[in-house]
Amino acid sequence: MMRLVAPGLLATFALLAAACGGDDGGDPTPTTGATASSPTLAATAASSATAAPTPTHPPATAADAALAAAAMKYNAIIRPATEPCSRDNPRGQPCAWLSSPAASAERGVLAIGVSAASGNGGFVAIYGRNGAGAWDLWFPTQNQSYHVWNLPADMAVCADGDGLNVRRAPGADSPIITLLKDTTRVRAEEFVLTAPASGEKQGTGWYRVSSPVEGWAHSSFLSDGKLNDCSPRDFQVKQ
Repeated sequence: MMRLVAPGLLATFALLAAACGGDDGGDPTPTTGATASSPTLAATAASSATAAPTPTHPPATAADAALAAAAMKYNAIIRPATEPCSRDNPRGQPCAWLSSPAASAERGVLAIGVSAASGNGGFVAIYGRNGAGAWDLWFPTQNQSYHVWNLPADMAVCADGDGLNVRRAPGADSPIITLLKDTTRVRAEEFVLTAPASGEKQGTGWYRVSSPVEGWAHSSFLSDGKLNDCSPRDFQVKQ
């Protein structure tokens, strides 16, 4: 079982992001150091007899909607990271908070911190918005990831030498616009989740890119441009 880190370190996770590329014909399932069902707290939430409160009003913003979805999944109390999770929490529920700028949610993806009530553990849940506008778990992590969730961002094609198909819409059946060679730099503007996490399998999605060509590229084959090369992505997908 993965050792959960102290919640004070969770703010660090918000700074960790990445993404890489490759031919989108398959359905790769790269890992990010944690199972898609997420570390420990997911099982705790699923077995809890106390359900998270149902919102009485529709979420006001995209960030609110994502946070509400995460709170429901993990049976968590929505609370700022600056406040102790154990305060006014007699049932000992986990806590959830935004770990990305709220504006990132407008582009379809953001990070949500999740911590145990005791303060002894936590992780970051990356949530994506699907084509219907609903939010769901893309993947959880306690480690640095090659994916990017603070958009817009510069990314690089990491496609195992095969190149990356840029398509007209987010889907492997959409017409191909062009093929980008590995290491090509792109600008990612938006994200759409096409399959949520399921069991130990992380979800998949597509980034809308604006340069060097406009279109959609599979998230598994784009890596954070700040990582300089594809080695972090290549290492993670082999785990």
